[in-house]
Amino acid sequence: MVGGGPVRHLSVARLSANSMNHPMKRIARIGAVIFFVVWVLAGLVEFFYYWQVMTSWLGTILGSLVTLLASPGVFVFPLIYWIVQGAFPTFYFEVLGVCLGSGLIGALLWSVGSD
Repeated sequence: MVGGGPVRHLSVARLSANSMNHPMKRIARIGAVIFFVVWVLAGLVEFFYYWQVMTSWLGTILGSLVTLLASPGVFVFPLIYWIVQGAFPTFYFEVLGVCLGSGLIGALLWSVGSD
């Protein structure tokens, strides 16, 4: 020990935790809320897309009942859509990616803001 005092090692976690002051936590929380809203909106877009496809295939009443009572599944509905329509549902997977990505980023930001 040079200088008579103990040597203190700074870890990245300690440095980032000490430099993370209150306004940054608030910004992280705001970002988490924004990504949560995007996550919810993407989920609603997927639901209404599923509802529109089911009502066009089965009619208004039966399609609405199937939409409200049956889960589309993550990969079962696009597979059926691909077989029936003959076109790969890229929009469904794009919205699913936005939903999953925004949920993950929102959860990470929320955990950073809650320390």
